[in-house]
Amino acid sequence: MYAKLTPLPKQPNHSCVFGTYIFYPFSPFLPPPIEDGEVEVKVESVKLPILTKVVEYLNYHVDKKAVDIEKPLKSANLSELTPALDPWDVNFVSCEQDVLFEIILAANFMDIRPLLDLACAKVASMIKGKTPEEIRKTFNIKNDFTPEEEAAIREENKWCVTRETRKTPNFPLSSHPPPTYHTSLLPHT
Repeated sequence: MYAKLTPLPKQPNHSCVFGTYIFYPFSPFLPPPIEDGEVEVKVESVKLPILTKVVEYLNYHVDKKAVDIEKPLKSANLSELTPALDPWDVNFVSCEQDVLFEIILAANFMDIRPLLDLACAKVASMIKGKTPEEIRKTFNIKNDFTPEEEAAIREENKWCVTRETRKTPNFPLSSHPPPTYHTSLLPHT
């Protein structure tokens, strides 16, 4: 009953004719096939190499349902998540960052939720447990704060730092600072 999806470029980066076409119920972007088995889909925002990767994902999951990824992630290693991710899926998102971000954009544009969740989980796993400096290094993000601005932000938000994210074990675990009452707002008695 199911056939594989094959992108046949009609005009580079503008539209694509899917030759052997199957309706993917988890993507409302892809319309039901017409009688001759071909359907044209506008994919102006998706480059052909990325579209080919998306099609590879869809073809793999024609008969094999994608696992719902539990959020928040319990581990920075996608292979250790429960329920267990298919090793094929873990390998699929083990790619260059620019390709991964293009896959996220394509999955969002084409409304393919399982692929979007998988790719975003990969990015989240790259962030999990890292300091802001490590995250900047991982994603090549320039720090645009001056040292004074950064110190002010850290001071302002120190209440939300938990023991797991700080090096000092005796930091209180309160989720927020104690309330401050302004006497001018209290009723006079």
